[in-house]
Amino acid sequence: MHSPEEIKEAILNKRNQLRSLNISDIQEADETLSQEKEFLNGLSNDIWILVLSKEQEDFLTISKDEMKVIAQYRTGKEG
Repeated sequence: MHSPEEIKEAILNKRNQLRSLNISDIQEADETLSQEKEFLNGLSNDIWILVLSKEQEDFLTISKDEMKVIAQYRTGKEG
């Protein structure tokens, strides 16, 4: 995801909307995000979000052990 529209669409996804915005009504959530164009534009310029399915992760060139190290680093958890 690298455009404001793609980020907005992902946030408004049924599974993400409530936990991202704490708004259950889709119209209200859409209106709220429509007021945040500057934020969405800035976010799309600053980061790209890559979303992989489990199947895609299996085809990455890094090993599962390397993925584990990355996950531990990102979460701050060991084990």
